[in-house]
Amino acid sequence: MLQRGLLVAFVCVLLASCSTSSTTVASFSPPPPSFPRLHVTTFDSAPNSLLQVYAPPFIAAPTPVIDIKSLVSKLHSPGGIAVDKNGSVYIINDTCCFITIFSQPLSVLSTPVTQFNLPVAASNAYSLALDAAGDIWTAGRGNNAIYEYTPPFTNTSTPALTLTAANGLTNAIGIAFDAAGHM
Repeated sequence: MLQRGLLVAFVCVLLASCSTSSTTVASFSPPPPSFPRLHVTTFDSAPNSLLQVYAPPFIAAPTPVIDIKSLVSKLHSPGGIAVDKNGSVYIINDTCCFITIFSQPLSVLSTPVTQFNLPVAASNAYSLALDAAGDIWTAGRGNNAIYEYTPPFTNTSTPALTLTAANGLTNAIGIAFDAAGHM
């Protein structure tokens, strides 16, 4: 009986030492975004240009929680959109070829904190993306070019790097980065 009691005590000590917490991570799950919102632009000229923000839960016929109109926001044919880890919203405006940046908190009266022009040669600029360093990358289909802008962003920001047809580009329309940071 004593041996059985020692065995039970040993098993209890063994199980107690095996906690449910572990310092070994089997897989990586990125944290949820700080701003779980859906941001949508209307690719339309002013005064019909909009930045619309939707909050979860996303349903079949949602109503925007924020509707930022072009007369206030200075948007003009907004296309590509990106949101950084702080919730700042970056929008490329095709018709006038400029980038508009909004910071949080967004409201119907939000105006850009920064707005700067793309190079004059840029045309049909539909998309932009942010890399892990926070650089803005834009694609200009009309002139087969991709432009990189590095922070800090100001109203006079200019490209830090330009990739062109000489680099093998043709009809640059979309930009994306994978988890390893490759474009």
